[in-house]
Amino acid sequence: MNMRTIFLSIIALIAISQIDASISSAMAVERLQPGLWESTVTRSPMPAQTSRQCISTQAAMSVNGDHGQIKAAIDTENAKNGCVTKSVEIDGPRIRFAMTCSGAETISDLTYSGTASEGTMTTKMPGGKAMTMEVRSIRISDCP
Repeated sequence: MNMRTIFLSIIALIAISQIDASISSAMAVERLQPGLWESTVTRSPMPAQTSRQCISTQAAMSVNGDHGQIKAAIDTENAKNGCVTKSVEIDGPRIRFAMTCSGAETISDLTYSGTASEGTMTTKMPGGKAMTMEVRSIRISDCP
């Protein structure tokens, strides 16, 4: 599994735009606001990597949805990267999911607060070597 695939998996919950955004406000939880987001991924001993991404209203709704909608979004994004979702747990602002990619097992644990998110992604490679990355994201403005 390459770093690009890992990074894409980390921001999968932010970047997903494949599911229907017709969630009623009574069902939705505002975990993520649309707008321009900056994400920083840290994995020791490597230097931090920072990127910016415009999150659409539809992509934000896929993170703000119910369990079924969020699982469908994660499944879709993982399938694009050749990965398989093993489990999805949602507890208010916290979304935790496990997946496998090319024999590597990964657990992502992200907590959202509307205009920020943070969490970890731990990957156990075939052969037992494990690595943990920290991801922090913040909404910096409306999209240009």
